[in-house]
Amino acid sequence: MPDIEPLEPVLWFGAVRKLAQRAERMGDGELERLLRHAYHLLQLTPRHFRSAVATHVSESAFEALLDKELFEEAAHALAGGSATGSPFPPATNPPEVSEGSTRRCERAAPAERAAAHLLEWTRWVLALEGRSIRPQTESRDPGPHKEPSALRLRLIEH
Repeated sequence: MPDIEPLEPVLWFGAVRKLAQRAERMGDGELERLLRHAYHLLQLTPRHFRSAVATHVSESAFEALLDKELFEEAAHALAGGSATGSPFPPATNPPEVSEGSTRRCERAAPAERAAAHLLEWTRWVLALEGRSIRPQTESRDPGPHKEPSALRLRLIEH
């Protein structure tokens, strides 16, 4: 995947959260657009999380899956898995899936399974959120630490 300037974690997780909300209310014909949006969010993943949510599928290969309407395969590829394996990268801890939901998913149409995988992927990514957000007062600058109130005052004055 090309090295695209990442989003800040707060913005990126907010975008994934919006994608999850749209996936929950998905109407007919929206799956392809939401999968494409998810791939674009992968390209904007904060550097700290790129190894956890990486996909090994190029954008052109992903687009080819969408063009062929292989949405289930695209959903698996999105999460770094194969078309026949788990949709979650092996080095991570995906959410537990109940036996009943697995059976329902197996009987569902491929598009429904792809939508379910997309929604589970967004939930799994959002579970990583607590590991990313630094306190607002933490400084990346090794210089002298300024009190948050002093920073706020300076911002208000300008």
